[in-house]
Amino acid sequence: MTDEPTYNVPTGEAESKLTEKGSVFLGWAVPIANEADAQTALAARSKKYHNATHHCWAFRAGEAVMPLERYADAGEPSGSAGLPILQQIRKRELLGCLVVVTRWFG
Repeated sequence: MTDEPTYNVPTGEAESKLTEKGSVFLGWAVPIANEADAQTALAARSKKYHNATHHCWAFRAGEAVMPLERYADAGEPSGSAGLPILQQIRKRELLGCLVVVTRWFG
């Protein structure tokens, strides 16, 4: 028996769109190896959807025992976007994953 933590690693990109109360949300998950990959992917996403109101995000990368975790609310009220995204990544035991939620305010 091993004490090593188990985790899931995404094998590709996924995207989902939701419209609620006039706002459009575009969720995007992508595999990453490290923080530099996350920042590169986030910059590309921000450039692609430069007209969006917000790009909230979170990622987990590195070692399963002590992963590097980062998140940002990107202008949404503090703690209302980035942290909930990170909590969902943790709940699904993902590692090596960046999730960005792009929002167009309606």
